Amino acid sequence: MESIHPSLFDRFTALQADLWQQVSLRVSETAGQALTIGGEVEIKQLPLDALSTLEDPVLLVRFAFGDTPENTQLLWLSGETAKQLLKATKSVEAEAFDESHVGDLRTVMESMVQGICVGITDLHGGPVVATGLSVRFQQVEAPENFQSAETILHVEAPITASGVEGKLFWMLDPSTCGWMLGESEGTDAGRSEPFGSLEAPTSFGGSSMVADTAGIELLLDIPLEISVELGRLKMLIRDVLDLGTGSIVEIDRAAGEPVDVMVNGRLVAKGEVVVIEDNFGVRITEILTPQERLEKLNEVA
Repeated sequence: MESIHPSLFDRFTALQADLWQQVSLRVSETAGQALTIGGEVEIKQLPLDALSTLEDPVLLVRFAFGDTPENTQLLWLSGETAKQLLKATKSVEAEAFDESHVGDLRTVMESMVQGICVGITDLHGGPVVATGLSVRFQQVEAPENFQSAETILHVEAPITASGVEGKLFWMLDPSTCGWMLGESEGTDAGRSEPFGSLEAPTSFGGSSMVADTAGIELLLDIPLEISVELGRLKMLIRDVLDLGTGSIVEIDRAAGEPVDVMVNGRLVAKGEVVVIEDNFGVRITEILTPQERLEKLNEVA
């Protein structure tokens, strides 16, 4: 069973001021108004069964650093704080916060994760990527990597703004804390590689055939349009005309499903959305073979 070493706990505590300053900046930019997260931050080491006392649903973000779920962390707001934030940032008054309001605060919660990634970038000498990011309104459940931990780090950071007074909670295991501070094995787990992994991603068809590239050098400098598609739907003309500011368009894809990577309008890969400092990106999880990609481009031609 893992527990955090006192020296790591002290270093993690010392990191908080700069970390939450970055989070505050990102959230304020996204929300279009000043929000302060941090100040008198409280850090505790709690037993895993402390999660069982959290019975009410919360606005919960799950994410990990890098491309594995082995350092999944939890970030959340209580329903009351989420309701206050909803009113302050979206001018939406709700009797109680529920699942229907998650979309309104999704970008705000994602910007909190962006801030954490930026806040630890200097510790790793390169961009830190958040993957597997999901936002839900649900009861807090421990991710699998928490099960091997003797204690869990529990951070409570005050969040204040006009009409908002509450706390942001962050839970992570000792192994993830060690990685953040460069003290554990696998310290490259969350670093963004400039050209990705050299290992071939899984292909749709399972084929390992390599394209015949004779003469293809003549085509390599032709620009192609890359787009990422979250989903599609069909609407009646009357419904399109009824759309206005604040309208919600529900697409044909569940939250957390892979997005489509299109080249000149043809599907060539699937991937998951990641956060890289101030930007979003896509980590490829499935991709056509080079031969299949060429065939797709020939269809366009």
